[in-house]
Amino acid sequence: MYAQIGVLGVSGVLLGAFWVQFGEGECPCLLCLLQRMAMMLTVMGPVFVIAHGQYARVQGFSVQRLGYGISIFEQLGFGD
Repeated sequence: MYAQIGVLGVSGVLLGAFWVQFGEGECPCLLCLLQRMAMMLTVMGPVFVIAHGQYARVQGFSVQRLGYGISIFEQLGFGD
């Protein structure tokens, strides 16, 4: 449940940012672009949880722990 809410919240923020960029013709600053990339990477964990939520475990790991671990791993910059 929390994964869906998180994905919807981040998707709303990103859709608003893309609307301002493409719909209104505003050029985003470098910090805005970096924040968007970080938000997209952060959502990978909850998307993994949603996609594999029907399984209790994936190769011995809890799906929720693995999904949120992906988010932390991406935010630390190891996913580049």
